Amino acid sequence: MKFSFTLALSGVFLAYILHSMWTLYTLYYPKRCGKNEACIQPTWTAESRFQFFFCTSSSTKIRNVNDLTVIWSENEFDIFKTSERQLNVTLPRKTLRNGTLHAYVLLLERKEHEPVRTVEQLLGHSSTSLGAGSLTRHLVPQDEEISLIGSATAKDQEVQAKAKLK
Repeated sequence: MKFSFTLALSGVFLAYILHSMWTLYTLYYPKRCGKNEACIQPTWTAESRFQFFFCTSSSTKIRNVNDLTVIWSENEFDIFKTSERQLNVTLPRKTLRNGTLHAYVLLLERKEHEPVRTVEQLLGHSSTSLGAGSLTRHLVPQDEEISLIGSATAKDQEVQAKAKLK
């Protein structure tokens, strides 16, 4: 086999692809650390316990704890255990009048012999993880001229048909 520039370039490209695949593999399946090796340890372990709050609010930003309504809280929350809850949520008046309802999740790791914290203490704690998302969204009302498809109801169509017959 004769050596050519194309063959060398193909070999370099193949080595690049294999190295990329190896890098992705080691990213998702890292090797175990030895006893005397300096390694990055995970922040949370299987024994870690957390304090968890699920809250709702009609405002987009939390200014104080009075903006939040606690729906579900758990002082010994296990992130490795799957749990399912049915929750009854009373919608605020602002949401019922076509407003947006936001959900907030607060999570804090509880160390041993650490007291249970309130929502207000969790909001001020630097290690608290906060996640937010909207549960409902404000829907802008549309005029009949804008909503051309399906704007008239069945009763309106009946009234219009009777008016045309007369």
